[in-house]
Amino acid sequence: MDDKIAKDLDKLLCFLWAKRQTMLRYYLKDKSDYSSPVHTPEQFSIITILDAYGHGVPVKDIASQIDIPHSNVSRTLDGLEKRGLIRRTKGKTDRREVSIHLTLQGKKAARFVGDVSSRLLKAMWGDLPENETTQLYETLLKVI
Repeated sequence: MDDKIAKDLDKLLCFLWAKRQTMLRYYLKDKSDYSSPVHTPEQFSIITILDAYGHGVPVKDIASQIDIPHSNVSRTLDGLEKRGLIRRTKGKTDRREVSIHLTLQGKKAARFVGDVSSRLLKAMWGDLPENETTQLYETLLKVI
């Protein structure tokens, strides 16, 4: 691949990620739903991960899947726990390992996150024709 094209592609991917984060913050702060249980992209990501697993997730696994420092993951988990969206449990074999679980309130927050995710995806990709979306998807899979 041409060096210039690779650099331009990298810039586009960074721009796309920044655009996604900006749009996500906008949807999370939407005033039409003042009772929003999730307020930050970090909280959004953690609730999404927990909902996808459907059972307890070790903190280290959460930290490895989102692009924020481990200390921020702990701080974000503290906030979610204070609001009753998650609970922590210690491992049975290794008491140092902590797993995170969604509470009933957390499962309701996951539905909210799903709605926000749908709106975000439609806003970002909704104008692309299906064949171009499929082509982009297949190309990105090759990169991964």
